[in-house]
Amino acid sequence: MVVTRTDTASGLSSVRFIDPETYRLDRLSSLFVGPLLAELAKDKDGQKVIEDREYGWTSLLARLSGDLERAGTILPQQLKIVLAGLGTLPGRVLTVAAYERAGGTAGLEARFIEDRIAKAARLHGVTEDRVRTALLTLVDPVNGQKTVERASGALRSCIDPATPDKAQPVLDLLANEEVIRRRMDPGLRESSWLLDHDYLARAVREADRRANKWQRALAEGAKALAGAVGWAPRWRALLTPRTQVAFFFDRLCGRFRYAGYRAYAIISLERLGPYVAIFFTVVALGIYEAERRSEQEIQTASDDILNGLVFRDSKGISGDEAGTLLRLASAEEAVRRRVLTQVLTDQHRASAFVLNPELVIRAIVGVSPRSRVLAATSLRGATAQLSENPPLITQATAEAARVLGVSEALPLEWWMAAIRGSTDPDVLG
Repeated sequence: MVVTRTDTASGLSSVRFIDPETYRLDRLSSLFVGPLLAELAKDKDGQKVIEDREYGWTSLLARLSGDLERAGTILPQQLKIVLAGLGTLPGRVLTVAAYERAGGTAGLEARFIEDRIAKAARLHGVTEDRVRTALLTLVDPVNGQKTVERASGALRSCIDPATPDKAQPVLDLLANEEVIRRRMDPGLRESSWLLDHDYLARAVREADRRANKWQRALAEGAKALAGAVGWAPRWRALLTPRTQVAFFFDRLCGRFRYAGYRAYAIISLERLGPYVAIFFTVVALGIYEAERRSEQEIQTASDDILNGLVFRDSKGISGDEAGTLLRLASAEEAVRRRVLTQVLTDQHRASAFVLNPELVIRAIVGVSPRSRVLAATSLRGATAQLSENPPLITQATAEAARVLGVSEALPLEWWMAAIRGSTDPDVLG
């Protein structure tokens, strides 16, 4: 019995002595996929094929069988490639998660091709891109589902244009790995190459797509944008933000260039508009909330200090008041400035301040020249806030200016208005 491909069956005439009986071998029924996979995974001669079946293989077996059986019948070559692709999974971890990350059965087929391309490039000093391109020439460019013949010379030149003869070992290795096969033309005595099976055409195209996914995404997106009519199709044709981020990092790493699609990539930045708006809105709200909380903390600390400064004892300050003055002196600058502003703008706070302005001002400014300058600035700002000056506010302002020694910091108009509105000459110091 001789088993051969349909496209090489004519060669059987060279060994025919009687008229042969011809039988066509059908595809493998899906009913045999599960049992066949289970049989292949059984231990052989005491050696485990699967180290820990319960770690993920049992679930993967059911998932893989279901995916392969969905078509009804499968090619033996398809099953062989998928199983070979399982061996290329990272760490050979046979779980459903690893299978899905690889892209399912189509991904495993592509990984089979990628692994053989990498091996050929590594062993024979050629680039993976050249080997991949050579294999892609063996795929029918019209339907992409069949393999087509290419002359040996053309294929070698595709792999190594400078020295085509050195590419022959690459072809031999790919043939040994059952990726391609040679066909001889008896009449011309020349050889040509095809993919080992039509089924591999899909795997080669997927491997090429994965290797050039960014360029293909750019090309397909630019084409969709050019044909888009209306804002909705145009919006969908632009690169998604996630894709743009991936492009950006790959571009930084030098793994690809935008080339002729730079304009399309720039236009696609429009998709980032809503995200940028949301980002700045969140940042603005965060800044506002931080400032609100900071303002609230300053006001609370200021009120707490002022509530402890009543100066009801005419003989001196109490222990609690002394402790409050110490807290005021050690408080943050913003809190001390708020205390000064409140005693110059709030009559209730001013009534306590005027009873002992020296101690309060000393606690606020200490001996720092900068603090005195800031206090003088707060003094001018407080007078500018009020449209009219009640007597207690006027007295508190005058006392603060006197203690700080910056009477000139208050405008002459304020002093004139204070004199006219005062009935007590001692109020202005």
